[in-house]
Amino acid sequence: MPKIVYSKTLKNVKEKTNWKNVSLRHEVDTKEIKKLKKQSDRNIAIFGSNNLATSFLEKGLLDEVRIMVNPIVIGQGSTLFKGIKGKHRFKLLKTKTFSNGNVLLYYQVK
Repeated sequence: MPKIVYSKTLKNVKEKTNWKNVSLRHEVDTKEIKKLKKQSDRNIAIFGSNNLATSFLEKGLLDEVRIMVNPIVIGQGSTLFKGIKGKHRFKLLKTKTFSNGNVLLYYQVK
């Protein structure tokens, strides 16, 4: 399965035994992601910073957003979609509750 690492600071990425077919990008290319989405019937997942999620959302590349709510108050932290421009609507699709009290929220991006 192809993997793309997005980083503004890394110069290269190296494949490892359990991490093959990896490439590095410094910016999100909307055309490249749309092409990848059309080429596969599988879901594409992104993991990373709030900045990466915000970039994908702003470019219209997300079909679904999953938000994990962890019921711990820490007093400070990162804004969920820091730096977002404009208004984005979500439709709640389902929820999943875990025995530790966490709740996973599944939203369709409208």
